[in-house]
This record gives sequence, structure tokens and C-alpha cells, in this order.
Amino acid sequence: MTIWKILEKILIYSFAFMLSVIIMFPIISMISTSLKSWSELWISPAIWIPNTIYFDNYIKVWQKIGTGLGLTIYFRNSMIIASGTVLLSLMLSIPAAYTISRYKFKGRKEFMFLILITQNDSTYYFNYVFIYDYENVWTIKYLLRCNFNNLNF
Repeated sequence: MTIWKILEKILIYSFAFMLSVIIMFPIISMISTSLKSWSELWISPAIWIPNTIYFDNYIKVWQKIGTGLGLTIYFRNSMIIASGTVLLSLMLSIPAAYTISRYKFKGRKEFMFLILITQNDSTYYFNYVFIYDYENVWTIKYLLRCNFNNLNF
């Protein structure tokens, strides 16, 4: 290996390491904060590693959030909605996928291409309509008569 190849690898790996630290920083900060006591939260400058680790914060979240029912009720409701969505999606997509893969029909390749394009580019088109073309947002607002009170234009 030449010196340039070694330097290139060092540069690539150091860049990847720095990028991963930047990406992981909010998660590490969140975990560190969740393990602190109430008094350690407000110390300035901030302490990254708590002096004593409190797991009581996790217990309190499960017991005291909301109307006294705790986080369990919210977690259960989210699981019911997510499970129902997944089951309905599978009940519709599995027969459609079987039909498209099994039977040959005119325009099959074009239809598959259309499905692929809509899966890949749907976010782009949504963002284009609501961000780049925002002079029409007022028209959309009044046509749909939606409540956009929280949006600032």
C-alpha cells in the first residue's frame, strides 16, 4: 500500500467517525439527561456523566404521565393503531403483489415502474408542492379550508 492510500483511508475513517459522533450526539445527550437527578439537570456548566445514575426517571414516566394512567395507556393505544395499520396494509398489498407478480398483462412493466417511482419520489413531490411552490399555499389554504393557525407565513 502506498502512503496516499493509507492517508486516504485515515481521512475517510476519521471523517466517518466525526460524522457518527455528530449524529449520535443528540441520542447520547438524551440518555445522559434521562439518567440525571433533578438537581443535576440545572447545573451550569452541564455535567455529561451523572454523579449518580437514577433509573427512577424511567419508572416515573411509566407511572405519572398524563391523567394518572401513566405511559402504559398511551403505549397500548399506539400499538393498537400501528398493528391495525400494518395488518390492513398487508391485507391489501399481499394479494396485489401476488397478482402483479403472477399474472402477465398489458402494461405490467409500466405499472411496476409507476409503483416504483411513486414509492421513491413521493416525498420529493410533496415537498415541492408545499415548500418550493409556496406562493400557492394561500390558495390551498382557502380551498381546503384547513386550520393552519399554527403555521406562520
